Amino acid sequence: MIDKIDKIMTLDDGSKYMVMDQGYYDHVSYLYVSKLDQEGNLTDTFSIFEEKDDSVTIVKDNELLKKLAEFFKKRAEKEVE
Repeated sequence: MIDKIDKIMTLDDGSKYMVMDQGYYDHVSYLYVSKLDQEGNLTDTFSIFEEKDDSVTIVKDNELLKKLAEFFKKRAEKEVE
């Protein structure tokens, strides 16, 4: 897995996101991202993307989002310890 943390990604629609964390959950790669505003500043809009074959899609399934939010929360807590 290529380290994408702190990297900026631009989607096809021109929106930009900074990767805050990344990891594998249930053998699938996910990215926890923060949207950037037009000046390139972080916003308080966070999303989780599923990464497959050099493309990303936003996770919309509520049950999966809950599991992934807990997954990334636990990872962040470990970093603080």
